[in-house]
Amino acid sequence: MTERKTMINKPRFQSKRLKEGRHRKGLTQEQLAEAVEELGGHVTVQQLARWEKSGGDKEPKGSTLALLATATGVTVAWLLGECQQCGAPQVKIPALVLSEEETQYVLEYRGANPSTRKLMRECILDALQIAKAMSNSNADGNKNGGAGGQTTKSG
Repeated sequence: MTERKTMINKPRFQSKRLKEGRHRKGLTQEQLAEAVEELGGHVTVQQLARWEKSGGDKEPKGSTLALLATATGVTVAWLLGECQQCGAPQVKIPALVLSEEETQYVLEYRGANPSTRKLMRECILDALQIAKAMSNSNADGNKNGGAGGQTTKSG
């Protein structure tokens, strides 16, 4: 009896995507190597050049792949060709210290379904516009001796 081996199509590193991600970030190969090093990894410019050229025979593995994704602002899944949309540039925010209340808001947002998330974003944007308008109105009122050009409710 012959043993059959089942081949599983494993996602393969997409060399053109590494180069595209690097270009999106406006990085040279040297700058990308430095960015990976700042994240705690190590790659050489020669390795990057080989990975960007190769058709799959030479490719970064494991944690190096994750560091390249982070440094270029894309996801590992996108670098592996697993999805089209997940390669959208990501915004990197410096480490923030959140209050318990802020942390709860973030967790509630992440746990919400897409339609609820959309509604939450719209509400936040509306609230920010209102706050900005009120701030501008108050600033104008202070410049004009208290006459901000808008009527306010009297309590």
